[in-house]
Amino acid sequence: HRPEKRSQESRAKRPLTCDPAQASCLAVAKEKPDEVKAHIEAYREDLARYEALIGFKRYEEVLDYPLRLAAEFPQYGSVTAAHRAYVLRAAMQAQSGNMEAALSAIERDIAFQRAMMTGSRTLLGKVVAGVDYWRDLAFLSDLMQNRRAEVRPHLAQVRGMLKATEFPAEGMSALIESEFGFRKALLKNPLAPEEVGNNPVLVEKLAMKFLYKPNATLNQEVRHLAAVAKPVDLPVNEGSAALVKI
Repeated sequence: HRPEKRSQESRAKRPLTCDPAQASCLAVAKEKPDEVKAHIEAYREDLARYEALIGFKRYEEVLDYPLRLAAEFPQYGSVTAAHRAYVLRAAMQAQSGNMEAALSAIERDIAFQRAMMTGSRTLLGKVVAGVDYWRDLAFLSDLMQNRRAEVRPHLAQVRGMLKATEFPAEGMSALIESEFGFRKALLKNPLAPEEVGNNPVLVEKLAMKFLYKPNATLNQEVRHLAAVAKPVDLPVNEGSAALVKI
C-alpha cells in the first residue's frame, strides 16, 4: 500500500474516547485503566501531531486563494478526536498521581485554544476552538471536584487558566473579511463554472448578461459587510444592539 493509504486505514480504526464535557474522564481512567491505555496507544501518532499543533503561538487559516462553491473547509474531525485523546491522557496522568503533568498539559492546550479562537478567520474554526476549550474547562471542573487535595497546591496555576479574557469577541471582524472572500467570486459571476453542479441554462445566461450588475452588487456587499464588521468587535451588549439595527 502507499503510505497515505496505510495512514487512512489506520486512522479509521481509532476508538472513540471519553468526552470530558459528557462524562468524567477521571472516573473512566479509574474504572477502565487498561482500556484507556489502549486508547492512548491507538492515538500515539495523532497525539504527537497534536502536541506539535498546540506548540504554535498563533493560528490563522490560509484563505488567500480563490474560493468557489466546491472549496473544502479544513478537516477538523481528526483534530477534535486527538484533543479528546489528549484530555484523556491528562486524566490518566492525574489518576496515576502525576497532577503536575496533567495540569501542565491542560494549561498548554487552553493557551492554544485561546490563540485559535482569536486568530481563526472562519466561524467553523472559532467553533472548534470553543468546543475544545469547553472540554478543557469541563476536565478542570472534574479535577477540582474530585481531586481537591491534589489540586490545592496548584491553585495559582489553575486560576491562571481560568482568568477572565475577551478572546471570544476578539478577531470576530476577520470573519466578515472571510465571508466576503467566500462570496466575492460568485458575486462577480454567479454562473461561474464549478467542479460540481450543473451548467447554467440559456435563460440564466441571458439574465446574467442583461440584468445583473456585478460592480453594483459588490459595492453593496462591501458597504453592508463594513457596517457589520464594526459592531462585532464591540462588547456583546453594544454589538448586539448595533447588529439588530443593521
